Parts: sequence; structure tokens; C-alpha cells
Amino acid sequence: MLSQVTGYFGVATVLGSRFGTSKTLLRPVLEALKNRGLMVLSTGVQGSLLAPKIGKEIGLTQAVSDMTLDDEPSRAAVEAKLLRLEGLIKERNFAIAVAHPYPSTIARLIPWMKKLKEKKITLVPLSALAGKQASE
Repeated sequence: MLSQVTGYFGVATVLGSRFGTSKTLLRPVLEALKNRGLMVLSTGVQGSLLAPKIGKEIGLTQAVSDMTLDDEPSRAAVEAKLLRLEGLIKERNFAIAVAHPYPSTIARLIPWMKKLKEKKITLVPLSALAGKQASE
């Protein structure tokens, strides 16, 4: 599938797949990604993620999301997650969040992004944070 498109620097995992819980199935895929010079973004509950553990073993460039902004896509829930994200950034100097392209999420992100400069927060591409998280 990756040979059908261009311009990517990595892939993201999707929570909820039995594939992602099998070392036997997952390891060869992660090794193939490493051999292609790609990175992996793991999403989901960190304690249950297998990809970062295997990735660390094989030396794969990776990142793990700190949160999903719109598990509950309501205005109040997304705004609460954005405040939590700001807190993580202040605490650790950076954080990684993922979101779905829901209209409600986009409606909250646009005004939030307009206020980032005054909050001294800079959005950077994920590739700039790959490999920067502390190993567990």
C-alpha cells in the first residue's frame, strides 16, 4: 500500500485492532517500516500499546500520542482536552495529541490555534518530535 502514495514520513497505529496486539504479526511490519526509513506514531492507551515496545527493541523512530482530543467530540470535552494539552506542554515542554477530522473538533481547534502565540506555544510537525519522548 505504501508504494501507491508519496510524501509520507511514517504511519500511525489505530487502536482496536487484534493485529496490533500480536508480536508475531506486528514485528515484521515494524521492521519493514524501519527498513524504509519511516517512523510510527502509536495512538491509544499507553500501557496497552505493543508497537512502542517492539519499536524500541528494533530501533524504530517513533512517537506515542499523549492524548486523543476528541474521544468525546463535544465542544466542552474538546476544550477540556485542549486545556489539559496546554498543561502537558508547560510541564514537559512538548506533547503529542491526535484528533479526528470531526467538524466539532475543527471548530474548536481553529480559535485555539489563533491564541497559541500569546500562550507561547508553537505547533511543530510530528517528525520534529519523533524519538524525543523518554523511554519507558
